[in-house]
Amino acid sequence: QKKKGGKRKAGEDGAEEVVNRQFMEESEQADNKRHKASTSIPSFMDVCCLVPDENSAIAFLTGHGVFPNPKEVICAHCGYKGFRHKGKKTPKYIKCNRCSKGQSLMKGTLFEKSRVPLHQALYMALFWLSMS
Repeated sequence: QKKKGGKRKAGEDGAEEVVNRQFMEESEQADNKRHKASTSIPSFMDVCCLVPDENSAIAFLTGHGVFPNPKEVICAHCGYKGFRHKGKKTPKYIKCNRCSKGQSLMKGTLFEKSRVPLHQALYMALFWLSMS
């Protein structure tokens, strides 16, 4: 048993300081990465290049979780899990793989009743975020 106020060996204090310093540096780096990831907003020109039209806007929003993946949507009519796009001319609409009932990809999202093209809505949202 150690006595209170007993002497420590010289090597113990130095090792603890090194471990504490390394831990603090690693936690600061992790905090910086999280802060950058949560506050980074792409520039307006980046979004304009990434999302020039409606189809690319749908792909962008689906990839970022705003719209559901059509293969994971559950049909309200028959309960089957799995949809496909109706066609190239109507990328906003999907239909069930089993019963062929259709629905909008935007159902249940902020864009559900919007008449503004999606790529323009993205531009407006980015502009609004950059102003605040």
